[in-house]
Amino acid sequence: PRLNDDHQLASRLAEGLDQLSKTHPALIGRVQVEPARTNMVFVDIDPALAEPVAAHLQRHCLRFTSSRRANGWIRQRWVTHLDVGGDDVSRALAGWGAFSG
Repeated sequence: PRLNDDHQLASRLAEGLDQLSKTHPALIGRVQVEPARTNMVFVDIDPALAEPVAAHLQRHCLRFTSSRRANGWIRQRWVTHLDVGGDDVSRALAGWGAFSG
């Protein structure tokens, strides 16, 4: 049951980030979100935007890992697990939503 909860939280996070990537003026065309298939969410970010986004999210105490993709974009990896609940997903989405570019 716990893993199923993690997958549902990851789906909620991915869907929320995908919506923001299509509606938030600073993110449109610069952020791509893969649908969650497990408890991991992958977010690809335009390299010019990646550092400001990462700094903003870290100021909001949000943690993720990142790496550079072959195409130059930066991939963030978000993971839901035992220590991540619905409130954390809401906080992550609010943090992304508060990004001003």
